[in-house]
Amino acid sequence: MCIATGLIIEEGATDLPSECDYLIVGGGASGLAFADSLLAHCTAAPSPVVVIADSHRTPGGQWNDSYSFVRLHQPSAGYGVETEQLEPNGDENHLASREEIVRYYQSVVQKLEKNHGAAFVGGAKVDLSKDGCKQLDGGRGWEYKICHGEALKSIVVKKRLVDARYLQPDLPVDTKPTFAYDASKIDCAPVNVLNDQMANKRHFVVVGAGKTGMDAIYRLLTRAEVHPDNILWVKPNEMWITARENIGSCMELLRDCAVMNREQEKLSMGAAFLEWEKQGRVYRLDTTTVPTKFRDATLDKDELEVIRRVTNVVRNGRVREIRSSDGALVFGDGTVSSLPWDGSSPEDTLYVHCSAGAFNYTKQSSDEEAVFAPGKIVVQDVYGTPGFCFVGSIIGRLEAMGCRLTDKERNEMCLAPRSNPGNAVPPLGPSGGDLGDVLSSDHGFVQRLANLRKWRSVPELRKWMENHRLFNLKGLGDAGVGKLVDEAWTVLEERGIVQ
Repeated sequence: MCIATGLIIEEGATDLPSECDYLIVGGGASGLAFADSLLAHCTAAPSPVVVIADSHRTPGGQWNDSYSFVRLHQPSAGYGVETEQLEPNGDENHLASREEIVRYYQSVVQKLEKNHGAAFVGGAKVDLSKDGCKQLDGGRGWEYKICHGEALKSIVVKKRLVDARYLQPDLPVDTKPTFAYDASKIDCAPVNVLNDQMANKRHFVVVGAGKTGMDAIYRLLTRAEVHPDNILWVKPNEMWITARENIGSCMELLRDCAVMNREQEKLSMGAAFLEWEKQGRVYRLDTTTVPTKFRDATLDKDELEVIRRVTNVVRNGRVREIRSSDGALVFGDGTVSSLPWDGSSPEDTLYVHCSAGAFNYTKQSSDEEAVFAPGKIVVQDVYGTPGFCFVGSIIGRLEAMGCRLTDKERNEMCLAPRSNPGNAVPPLGPSGGDLGDVLSSDHGFVQRLANLRKWRSVPELRKWMENHRLFNLKGLGDAGVGKLVDEAWTVLEERGIVQ
């Protein structure tokens, strides 16, 4: 039975539009931010027809799949779309829950339909292969095939297809562990199951050192009241953690790195992180180890101290196998780590998979693509976290400027990290978490600075950013942002990193 309520066209509906101006593939954070800013600022009449297609039945992208107890790591005021706030009025510290975010995006989509005639098509898979698309004669656009329910349909896109899946994170629930184990003997499950499978287990092995792993540890210690001695944490890497009490931005960190190291032989991020730690702007869980990663995971001091209660920590790299006979962990270098509990067995142990690596982006195409191209836009990491919401918004705003900018000009202000073909599962450049030894022109932070500098050179964009709810530097004011950009750029220019 097909159901169509407002603009949300659920799986099996027969009234999929036959044509549109923009077909956005992906109804998550970046796709909806793009649609919102495009439609809010496009001056063309009539307003462009926008269709948003997603494989999920409802808007929200990865939030439909996330574990139920996940919350935003950073305040809700910096998340969502440009024109609608997520945080309750006056609550600057609000951290939205998964349920709140899913409801929020449903509200966003309903307003896009009411105000702009957009349509969200749930349960739809767009064929983006060469066979799934053909260019129509006479400049009439492109025809795409869409699998919608049990039907294979077509839609004509007159202006651009917008691929908003490029930054889709890897989640434990849909990304299998890279380590081997016998599922008939080893109970290994993604973090999502912690609500259901905790009662009959005595011991827990959490595999993964990112924010998902931190969330799992915190959940076990607090809600489940598991004793810290009954938790083993496998941490391939140590990470710098953003202090929620004093949140900074990557642009401020880059500026401090440049200014602090101005007279040094190399511009390295390491010294800047150590200085930020002194200022209370970043934390590390283990103060005896210098982290090598930064993925903007955020904790407050109370959460940090709770998680530090787990002292059974293994740092032997990445797990290759869980041994069936005794549940021991076999690592890539052949090292074996036995379970630390006397008389323990795999039967009373739950292995919690938190090792998907959100910044690996294994679902993205391996082809390098421009952000703007004839008939297509690929939403990429042109400014970064949190949540890539501002990324979608700025790209939508650039598109809304129409012929006032060429695609060449748009792409020149949309630098983005490229995958490293030398890695089997490539991170998205330095923004994927690797600090790197030396700053270079293709470092994610440097690219973001270059983009920001170019955006500010366009009066229309500069004014727009000044009060944008998702722009993480708006609290500095226009003059403060300009001062930050100039200070960082001057040092990078002196060192020959930028021109």
